[in-house]
Amino acid sequence: MIYSSLLIDSSVPIQIIITNLSIPNVELYYKNFLLPNKHRINLIHVSNPFIVHTFFLPSYGISKFSKIEILRVYDIKSTYIKNILDCLMDLPELYSLTINVIDNIDDINIFYIKIFGLSKLTFCQVEYKTVPTQTDTNYLVIDATIFSPLQQLIINADFPTNSLDILFSCFPQIRRLSIDRLTSSTTKEIKPIIVPHLKHVTLKLNNIKFNEFEQVMKNFFENIQILSINTNNDQDYIQATKWEQLIINHIPDLSIFSLYYDGIDNTTSIPNHFQLNELIENFNSSFWIERKWFFNYQYVDEESSDGGIVYTIDPYRKHYHIYQPANQLELDMNLNAVKHVHIWKTTNVNQSFK
Repeated sequence: MIYSSLLIDSSVPIQIIITNLSIPNVELYYKNFLLPNKHRINLIHVSNPFIVHTFFLPSYGISKFSKIEILRVYDIKSTYIKNILDCLMDLPELYSLTINVIDNIDDINIFYIKIFGLSKLTFCQVEYKTVPTQTDTNYLVIDATIFSPLQQLIINADFPTNSLDILFSCFPQIRRLSIDRLTSSTTKEIKPIIVPHLKHVTLKLNNIKFNEFEQVMKNFFENIQILSINTNNDQDYIQATKWEQLIINHIPDLSIFSLYYDGIDNTTSIPNHFQLNELIENFNSSFWIERKWFFNYQYVDEESSDGGIVYTIDPYRKHYHIYQPANQLELDMNLNAVKHVHIWKTTNVNQSFK
């Protein structure tokens, strides 16, 4: 009884992580532990679909937990997302939100407008799916007069380039952005916006040609200092001179640059090993050496030339091997400083460290 009283009366914050509870246990846990400690709970992490939906029922009332600062909910069905996001408006201290939706969201506007309205949110990570045929048309049409204090945003979903202007209009304080699948879009004109606080950008490009990517950089990312790019197919991404001109003229403050390109197996783009070698050699000019940005590549199967690696490295780290026992093809590079490594069409890839 003494220990129970100490637990309930203590002011020490409690972090709740729930992964698997039966229906009766959820009710007991809620009644006997969560409610008595609602004034102390500052983090809730829920990864069970049933529990997520139960917690946001009116009879439970997530709004009772007004001290929540960090909320992570996973495996949500899209049919529940609006109700869940509505409930978040009643959490005045919420500054960090992670949401994972397991199926398609028909209209991303409903999703984002609720997030934009969270008055203290500074970190947000979202993951959802969209119907492939709607990717190009499902862009943001939100009132750009809505402002959010968000500083870090991670989007693990398809996000069209023609929604970036609205995004940055609503997030003037954003400092760090990561988009897992930035998709090409030409359905509306993209308005340039100065994003003065944005310094760190990570983008995985989904079939975006270099010309469109270049325009995106000019429109939004001229103040960034750290850039990480994952791309494919368009050979222009491994044209060193194009990068040099873009960086010199439009990203002058860039200090850390990381790139991997996975279009090596596109034989219409890069017909052979020698042409690729020539392209990569162009990244060895004084421009790249002065900035300590070093590039390398390796075919995993030289006979068929259907697999490979392109990566950036830092030369001042430990040595690293990747090799394939089937044909004893060995790749040497530097451990820890390898910015990106992408391997495909290989099996049983082994690693050894010196």
